[in-house]
Amino acid sequence: MFARHDFLELALGAAFHCAAGVCLVIASRSGKVSVVAPFRYIFLLWAAIAGYLVFGEVPDRWAILGGALIVGSGLYALHRERLRGQKVAATLADPL
Repeated sequence: MFARHDFLELALGAAFHCAAGVCLVIASRSGKVSVVAPFRYIFLLWAAIAGYLVFGEVPDRWAILGGALIVGSGLYALHRERLRGQKVAATLADPL
């Protein structure tokens, strides 16, 4: 059974996790994606570390491949938006 101290630590960790999630949503709505995206991807790393420390589980190749696919697609989307922004800026700077 959980001791009172263990329950309080778990509740405190859950409260911090919820607060971090809310802050991430607020940042995603009001900030630039290029600034917020690295904080979203760091959750993959923390999940892998927590899985190893708590459960002794090492991510297999499919988990690593899936994480790389998620991060790679996000980086590609950021790259594409950056190129698109340069194209729009060039169009606005040179009307004809």
